[in-house]
Amino acid sequence: MNNYNNTFSTDISKDHISTKGLPNIFRLLSISHKVLADNLYMHSAKIFHEKQEMSVAWINEEQQYDLTVGMLVTAQWSSKLISNVGQVLINTLTPNTQPTASLNIFETVPHKWVPVPAIIKYAKTTFADLPAGFRLLFNAIFWEGNRFYRYLLTPNSVNQQFSWHHGNIMHAIVVAKSAKALAKGTSRESLAIMTLAALLNDAGKADDYILNDNGNQYKPSNRMQLVGCKITIIEWISAAIAKYDISISNDQYLLLLHTLLATADNKPPAFAKGISDEYKILSKAQKFSIEYANIHNRPKYIDQGIKVSIEYSYFSNL
Repeated sequence: MNNYNNTFSTDISKDHISTKGLPNIFRLLSISHKVLADNLYMHSAKIFHEKQEMSVAWINEEQQYDLTVGMLVTAQWSSKLISNVGQVLINTLTPNTQPTASLNIFETVPHKWVPVPAIIKYAKTTFADLPAGFRLLFNAIFWEGNRFYRYLLTPNSVNQQFSWHHGNIMHAIVVAKSAKALAKGTSRESLAIMTLAALLNDAGKADDYILNDNGNQYKPSNRMQLVGCKITIIEWISAAIAKYDISISNDQYLLLLHTLLATADNKPPAFAKGISDEYKILSKAQKFSIEYANIHNRPKYIDQGIKVSIEYSYFSNL
């Protein structure tokens, strides 16, 4: 069944490829299937990681309906990788359904999703600053490809600051970097709480902003108009911790929720001054981010004519 030499074209020389240094997890960009003789299928796919993008192919007895574009996948390499007709021949490709802290998920963002390298560059470094437990929590929340795509694409507001494509992730990065600058002298744990809170603060808008009927403009969902986006991210955090048994302390969990939810009018008794230092610093960082957005009302990539496409299929399950 795995006799690729007889299945693939032999008029082009085959090159052996080393598996050393190849990533363990890729983003699936495309998938197609071809029926062969003897009830076999040949599968062709394009997979992406910033360290390696490749076209792969394999043969088995299943059509593999479990593979969908945008998901994270793991390749099972052959004992000797062979490149033939531009494709790397592998044993199989399978969905990766288990989040891990070791993957910087921003390294799996295709250029088509975010055609502005600087955004992903800063997102990667911000994510890398988090401790392992927080990286795992973030990855668990966004392991599902459609949600992660929307998180990266949607604006931070409909008609105010960061109302452009990728505005939500840009706002998160500016808040995280500003909080880091404001938090000099604070503990590493406090800085980690603020960084994660910055990345997650408006993350719920990935689902709470939806496309209009024409698919060319964002609008608040009915859910967002009723309960707001804060409820969404709290649900995501709780669901990820429960589903994947993520190990963060109860104190960290409560402080993260406080930093996301507290307001100047909310004075919980646990803090002598009503709100925590983490919340106060993050609030200042958010105000700076809004001022930054007002100054830079048109991002450079808009003036440079970089086209941002919307893949409607990633909104289809909302």
